[in-house]
Amino acid sequence: MPAGRELTKAELRVPEFCLHQGLDCEIYYVPFDYCKPKAKLLIAGITPGWTQMELAYRSLVAALAEGRDWPESYAAVEQSASFAGSMRTNLVSMLNDLDVPRYLGVESSDELFGEQHHLVNTTSVIRYAVFVKGENYKGDRPNMLKHPKLLEYVETEFVAELQQVPAALVIPQGKAVQAVLEYLIEAGKLERDRCLLNFPHASGANGHRKKFFEAARDEMAQQVATWFGRGADDAKLWV
Repeated sequence: MPAGRELTKAELRVPEFCLHQGLDCEIYYVPFDYCKPKAKLLIAGITPGWTQMELAYRSLVAALAEGRDWPESYAAVEQSASFAGSMRTNLVSMLNDLDVPRYLGVESSDELFGEQHHLVNTTSVIRYAVFVKGENYKGDRPNMLKHPKLLEYVETEFVAELQQVPAALVIPQGKAVQAVLEYLIEAGKLERDRCLLNFPHASGANGHRKKFFEAARDEMAQQVATWFGRGADDAKLWV
């Protein structure tokens, strides 16, 4: 692939990268296979959208062109895809308000997206890009917990990643992600106290973010304190 320019859908949404093609959705591989086993936070979205997919491949091409090896290149992809813009600003504000920096030994949560990025593992409950009728999948149609192929990715790829980062407090982004966590909790595959289930989506488009955060703030702050206070090495993930 060419380095130094944006990549097109014609270059990336091709059969070679297609993992599943059905009448209701398509799934394409995205190079988001880098995991941070020692991370203390795991922030999960629904699935990479087209913008993230293109940026991931462009970052991978650039890293390889610079002569980096494959592990370094995958690490560069993960860091480049971290939340940016107003979403990062909102995340930093809410994490700071919950006193997360004190437990992680940093001054501010914005360091988690810079020099201290090793402390946070960013991912999606469906790791690879899902498109419905050519558009980004939003998590509801089809319902990922009722769709055999999407549920398969939840129960294999996502659960495996949770196991690989056992000391990380899980922060969902959106109701669809929260529903997945609740499903895994009910199935006995995830510890309830490990998940900040009432953490609002950090998107700037979420107009109710502040109201929801204030309503759940005290409970979440106590949960954060309990999780990190008991010792991350005691974290449990049942399978």
